[in-house]
Amino acid sequence: MRTKTLLLSAAALAAGVATSMAANVYSVNVVGYVNVNVASGYNLISNPLDVDGVDNVLTVMPVVADGTVLLPWLTSGSFDSPIQYIAAGNGWYDTGFNPATNNIPPGSSFFIQSPSAGTITFVGTVVQGTNHQSVTPGYNFLASVPPIASDLDTNGFPAQDGMTYTTFAAGNYSAPIQYIAAGAGWYDTGFTQQFPTPAVAQGFVVFNPNPTTYAWTSTFTVQ
Repeated sequence: MRTKTLLLSAAALAAGVATSMAANVYSVNVVGYVNVNVASGYNLISNPLDVDGVDNVLTVMPVVADGTVLLPWLTSGSFDSPIQYIAAGNGWYDTGFNPATNNIPPGSSFFIQSPSAGTITFVGTVVQGTNHQSVTPGYNFLASVPPIASDLDTNGFPAQDGMTYTTFAAGNYSAPIQYIAAGAGWYDTGFTQQFPTPAVAQGFVVFNPNPTTYAWTSTFTVQ
């Protein structure tokens, strides 16, 4: 499967390679960071790096601007209760002022409401190999698992007739583009073909009008 690998088109990744050998086993881990610029107000972003395989919000974003609110999307098809970063408490808290337990692994996207423009730094490991995601009926808040910008026509995305793709920026959703099977591609409202390419750490929304859940299988390896 061919994947466009426009590495770090929207952010910078400083990567180092750690290798180990034991018997006939060879492993490569690429670690680094990604800086994501956020505007004042709402931003739809994602976690581009894996921290520990769990990716609890407390470890993924240990420090952000005081008062930042995160609105998670549930795979069941609705938003979860918001959580807030409280600098005085050195962490994220739910509405009951308990430490937040939300996990935000690579491939999921979420809204951040920032009190001011700034930068959020993610530190972790590049996810390599074969990745599996689901596109369920209705709305899906998604993102690329590895930190690459890759268009949905070449990264294994299971586009189906009638699906729509939308992004969010500057406080507004973009005009949706639709996948038209007869045209074998994505088209805007003027019937001009588009090539949706989410940037690194950018979340996007896909509406699946069908009752079927589709598997999104993608493969990425650092060369």
